[in-house]
Amino acid sequence: MWASAAEGVRLANEIARVTEEVRALGPLNWPAASLVDIDGVDLEAAWEATGGDAGGPPETAGGVNPDHATAESAR
Repeated sequence: MWASAAEGVRLANEIARVTEEVRALGPLNWPAASLVDIDGVDLEAAWEATGGDAGGPPETAGGVNPDHATAESAR
């Protein structure tokens, strides 16, 4: 669905329509709880496996990427 800035009402109506269609489908009932043992996850290993450094995740937001700067560090 494409809508220009002047078509806010049309966009809102389409969003409501799609939302109702999805709601009518009902829950997915995925067996997510049986697929992931959240208590057995090693968060440090997951951090390193996904490209994090061995020191673990940063304690505060920020770092070398300016897009990740906090309001405090941006001042």
